Amino acid sequence: MRRFLVGLLANMFLFALAVIAALGVGEILARRILPETPRTYADSATRGWKPLPHLDITWRVPAYEGGDPGPVRIRTDSHGFRIGHEVGPKKPGTFRIVVVGDSFTFGAPIHEQHLYPTVLERSLVGRTSRPVEVVNLGVPGYGVHQEHVTLEEQGLALHPDLVIEALYLGNDLQETLGLHRRVFDSKTGGTLEAPDQRIINGRMVPIPRDRIVMRGTPKAGTKEWLRARSRLYALLADRLGGFGALRAPLLRTGFARDEIPRLLPPTQRVERLWSAVGTVSLLRETPPAIEEAWTLVEKHLDDMDSLCRAHGARFVVLFIPYKIQVVPERRKQELIRLAITQADLDLEKPNRRVADWGRRRGVEVIDLLKAFHGAPDPGSTYFHVDSHWNDKGHEVAGRALADLLVARGLVPTR
Repeated sequence: MRRFLVGLLANMFLFALAVIAALGVGEILARRILPETPRTYADSATRGWKPLPHLDITWRVPAYEGGDPGPVRIRTDSHGFRIGHEVGPKKPGTFRIVVVGDSFTFGAPIHEQHLYPTVLERSLVGRTSRPVEVVNLGVPGYGVHQEHVTLEEQGLALHPDLVIEALYLGNDLQETLGLHRRVFDSKTGGTLEAPDQRIINGRMVPIPRDRIVMRGTPKAGTKEWLRARSRLYALLADRLGGFGALRAPLLRTGFARDEIPRLLPPTQRVERLWSAVGTVSLLRETPPAIEEAWTLVEKHLDDMDSLCRAHGARFVVLFIPYKIQVVPERRKQELIRLAITQADLDLEKPNRRVADWGRRRGVEVIDLLKAFHGAPDPGSTYFHVDSHWNDKGHEVAGRALADLLVARGLVPTR
């Protein structure tokens, strides 16, 4: 028996050494295959952070998303915007459109020629009486307040004739309210989230200072810790999809769930709803905190419209639909995850609210929800796991936006 135990321990020790050696070799190979992630952001006193100028990097769409796994080139101009070229003075007779927005507009995993601002410009060729130029000022992670500052600091200096605010309330409400206060991390060149409040029974409650955790640091979870230290883990997670390749179809077929929310006490269920991107604004009963967020968002939109009017530009709000509004399968997963029913939701509630604001303010609101519902296969316009548009989604958005701008006389037509 003793000899057996000694042999077992020896085999376990040798196995552990083999695993460590294999991981070490894998890490060395991964560092050769996968270059170090470059810094992409710089600090900003007014916006928190901003993209670095003159970037020229590649991005790979994770294989489990089902899209093109090839590299996507990302270039920024001297101001850090994903334009690919410098925007000079507006040429005489040119009708210039400036688009401000977040990651939907920046489109990190999308090729430049497929971005919806690029599709918009291409779709207007031959339909206007003046040459049209579309300038993309989208920045990943920005909320309405940061887009407001971007317009004030740089957008209006381009002398636009039309300004489009791409509004995505899937996260703009909570970001504007400040639940997710974001901090620039000079060590990594990225951003961290410091949630300092939570919602309990529909009201904002401060989180004790000793319990605030910076999301994005090792304390936030094992995945972040591994990603920051292991190039092998990043390779498996991003290039091959890791367990996401297996998890996604299991979630879609119902064999796996994110959690069992019915076991959560009511206060935690309310917090869980807030953490669900976009879902909380679709609830039939609006929590007081969401009403406060709406007030702040509308105030920023008011100010942006006033800025545009003062500079002789037309202001338009583009409503970007949530994935759960377009893809029934994704909505079903969200209902299961949050332990709510379809009856708890009003799927077009935020759309109506933005439209009502536009009528009161005299601002055109372009809602893309009908365009996505009318696509040949609405579910194929979004990434499988991620909540953003893929190439098809950007194509639908760009063409529909062009059609609606022409139909409403927002661009000079022939």
